[in-house]
Amino acid sequence: MMERRGKYPKEEHLKSKKAIDQLFQSGNLIKAFPLRMIFQYVDRENPEDTIKAGVSVSKRKFKKAVDRNRVKRLMREALRYQKTLYQDSWENEQKTFTVFFIYVSNEMLTVQKLDKAFAKCFKKLQSFEAEQTK
Repeated sequence: MMERRGKYPKEEHLKSKKAIDQLFQSGNLIKAFPLRMIFQYVDRENPEDTIKAGVSVSKRKFKKAVDRNRVKRLMREALRYQKTLYQDSWENEQKTFTVFFIYVSNEMLTVQKLDKAFAKCFKKLQSFEAEQTK
C-alpha cells in the first residue's frame, strides 16, 4: 500500500456561500470523468493559502446519505493527496484559487481511480494556466 501524505485543514475548505456563488457565476470548468472541476483565481489574502476547495455529490446519483458521505470522504482524501503534488509550484508562482469538485458518476469508485481523476484535473488546470499566460 502506498504511503499517503498531505493535509486538508479547515482553512482550505470552501464554505463561504458568497465565494461559492461567485465561483459558479464566473468560474472556469474542467471535466475529467468522474469529476467536474470549477475553478477561479482569486486575490491572495494569506501568503500560505494556495487553494480553497469544496466537494459535492448529487442526491440524484446517490440516494442514501451514507453513500454520498462515503464518496465525499474519498474525494477529500484524493484531493488531499494530489494537492500536495502541485502545491509547491502554486506557491512559487503565488497562485491562489478556489475550486469546487462535483462528482458526476453513478458508481462509487475507489480512491485510486479518484486519484487519477484529480491528477487529470490538475494537469488540465496547468495546461489552462499555460494557455492563459501565452
